[in-house]
Amino acid sequence: MSQESLTFLRDNAVDPAGLSEPDTDNDGLSDLWELAHGLDPLSPNDPNADPDRNGLGLLDEYQSGLNPFASDPGPDYLPIKLRTLDTGKVNNGLSCADCHTTELRVNGNRLFARNHGLAEEKVFYFRKGTNYPVSLNELVHDIPRPNGNSGNPTNSGRYSAEFLVANASQPTQFFVADPQSRLGSNKVWLTSFPTPAQNPVGTLTVPRIDLTFTNVTGNTALDTNSNWNGGMRVFPDQLSPTDMTARNVVRVRVRTTPAMPGKQVRLKSFDVDDPTPASLDANF
Repeated sequence: MSQESLTFLRDNAVDPAGLSEPDTDNDGLSDLWELAHGLDPLSPNDPNADPDRNGLGLLDEYQSGLNPFASDPGPDYLPIKLRTLDTGKVNNGLSCADCHTTELRVNGNRLFARNHGLAEEKVFYFRKGTNYPVSLNELVHDIPRPNGNSGNPTNSGRYSAEFLVANASQPTQFFVADPQSRLGSNKVWLTSFPTPAQNPVGTLTVPRIDLTFTNVTGNTALDTNSNWNGGMRVFPDQLSPTDMTARNVVRVRVRTTPAMPGKQVRLKSFDVDDPTPASLDANF
């Protein structure tokens, strides 16, 4: 019987933070980080675990400097709701009572409807500035035989595999490329459905938006807006009773990563004293 052990060596260094951190199980997570968060530094199966169920694996959390037990990873990530639904694809001939279920896969995250005819929804977090391949997979998922179904096996019917905003009051901040028209709601189930799961059917793009404000000649200098919504502030009024220059003009450059040519980005101007709720002050 062998016994695994973990040994830490003490090094003298001017900058201890600059020392390399050991990774005994070679899972990409440092031993010190795993121990600090109550994880097992001898288990190589940790990277894909998701203890806070926010759609990010432990490796993503570690590489991003996030708390693996905090469900909200912060502003660098966008919450997106995945939704799946299946109707009519029941193989219940003879003694079989299996449901042919559509599984939606994105960046290691998987979702399928566990109850035939009922939608399954879950919010996952995706890093801004990233393209994610999207694939579909057919699962044969054991469920109780639906009432009233009998006869020969069949795999005809329809399915839904959708990407939705996590909060209905927020604008859509992602794009889904679907060249084969396999994603969306109420899609027709195909004989060759849908494609081997390792072959993407589309791409989810979660862009990062960077805004650059440039002062217009003759205008007062831009400064930081101290109000609750942050951003930059431009003086919108006259500098004197006889001032006729338009002071409410500013140049704005919008850059998205990845580049999204032809896509529309919406900006909203508002009075810094405007009491409009933050949820309505979207700038995308």
